[in-house]
Amino acid sequence: MSSSLRKCQGLMNSLASDLKEAGESSTLTQAVSRDMLFPRIGLSQSVPLPGFVLYAEARLPSVDVGGTGESFSRNDAAIPSDTVGPGTTDPLRVIPTQVVDYLLEIYISRCMASHPIFYEPWLRACHASVIHPGESGNNMAPSTPYEQYTISLVMAVALSTAARSNRREAGEMAFELFKNALRHMSEVTTNDFAGLQALVLLHSYAVMNPTAANLYFLGGYTTQLCIDLGLHREDLTSQSDDIIARDIKRRVFWTAWELDASSSAGFGRPFALLPQDITTGFPTDFADGAIGPDYIDERGSRSKFICNRVRVFRLIETEVISILFHDHPFPPGMDSHETWAADVEARMNAWLQDIHHKALSNQDAQLSVKWEEMALFAEIATPLITVDLYRPCPRVKTPQLNHLLKAFEASIQVVQGYRRQASTAFGSPKYTFGPCHHVFASAMVFLHALRTCPSALRSHYSDLEMEASMTAFSDFFAVTAERWPASLKCLDEYQRILEPLKERYFEAERALSSIPLDDLLPANGFLGYEDFVIDSVTAEDFTSYWTGQELTYLDWADHFDLEGAAQ
Repeated sequence: MSSSLRKCQGLMNSLASDLKEAGESSTLTQAVSRDMLFPRIGLSQSVPLPGFVLYAEARLPSVDVGGTGESFSRNDAAIPSDTVGPGTTDPLRVIPTQVVDYLLEIYISRCMASHPIFYEPWLRACHASVIHPGESGNNMAPSTPYEQYTISLVMAVALSTAARSNRREAGEMAFELFKNALRHMSEVTTNDFAGLQALVLLHSYAVMNPTAANLYFLGGYTTQLCIDLGLHREDLTSQSDDIIARDIKRRVFWTAWELDASSSAGFGRPFALLPQDITTGFPTDFADGAIGPDYIDERGSRSKFICNRVRVFRLIETEVISILFHDHPFPPGMDSHETWAADVEARMNAWLQDIHHKALSNQDAQLSVKWEEMALFAEIATPLITVDLYRPCPRVKTPQLNHLLKAFEASIQVVQGYRRQASTAFGSPKYTFGPCHHVFASAMVFLHALRTCPSALRSHYSDLEMEASMTAFSDFFAVTAERWPASLKCLDEYQRILEPLKERYFEAERALSSIPLDDLLPANGFLGYEDFVIDSVTAEDFTSYWTGQELTYLDWADHFDLEGAAQ
């Protein structure tokens, strides 16, 4: 581990050390601070995180039709670390070494572009300690629980993105790696910067497999830990950190914030930390090889541009949700919803055009796929903001017809974009939690417009176009179920509400305004964020794909169609 990284990871322990040295002469403030320093995240070392965070499936978007909410249930597929027997096969030893090495490169080249929470040289050393102990040039000391935890989850994330065939089996193998990481939870969840990195890594896996954790609560934990460590309030005048240490702190903080803000926005809930309460600067988008303790090589590759550009969208999204759903004031100079919404649309379109321009002008072949991925994300995020701007919401309960039609059109663009993302090629992140919530919310806007303004829709869309749009939502939930089986519940609810609307929409002689849907829809006639409830959906039992008998290297590469792995 480099001295810079060691300095970064040890930084958060300095306060505890100082207080310990103060001894009998410590002041009242120091004494109180010492009492508030918890060595572990959670209730105790044996219970590092409450069960409803780590062992409960992420909540689905849903509609409370009957007026009663369900209590959430334990996800029995996630096995607590204290129940994993010592003789359990380590999945890291099941995967052929060449494939593990290959997956590390996938994680570094693709996944770290979005969530750059580790310093690349440290991660490579961690991988060598776990996978190649005792080899020439490697440390002979046994790997630590933290290193085992990290590599298990890194492999889980990489395998979830790399497999192009048999994705269900790849997901099951990734889940076994996740459970292997859980065996070390009590050791890694320390109340310091390293413990924060461990939680953010877990969060980055759970957005791909929401059976791993309750993302909303997990995001709250990581954000509160960021605040406790002071990562949100950077002293820009301080020169105490070298560039590497400062950059890794910024990267971990903004990744934690972005992941938490994403889940909060998906639920339409208040944000744990608003942008105006943050003074921490943005990290550089240069590759780690271009960052030194006291310099950044401007000639280096800007390989981490994705996380910085996604953050721009996330800042706008927090503004939209806070104003429309939590009654925050309009920005200075914006005196109405109409003026402000037009300004937001202009900012989003400028952001989208800039990304398209950068993608087209990119000359670095190694970044081409990342720019394609970023362009697709922008093409989803832009209509997603339009849906939120013009849908019925607490601030604007009854949108103007032209606004509702704009939200309707955008809802179709959202599901079409996410459908493309779900089938993207090898290496692209296959997120599940956010897309499922966004598409369900868009589906509710779609259904609301279908019910309330069918005549206007008929003048804009042919029957074939409308039929295709109706089917697009169903197709998305069906495809998503391959990675998150519980999402079939979203499909069931969507189709249950759609069927009577669809039947009557295509019967021109009947007046749609007379549809008796009181038993299907809430009294306000709209399924909004406030109508989503916490659902209890039991995760489908995962039957382990691997049996303890290793596949050969070529078998793995062929079975999961790991592009380039066999070369």
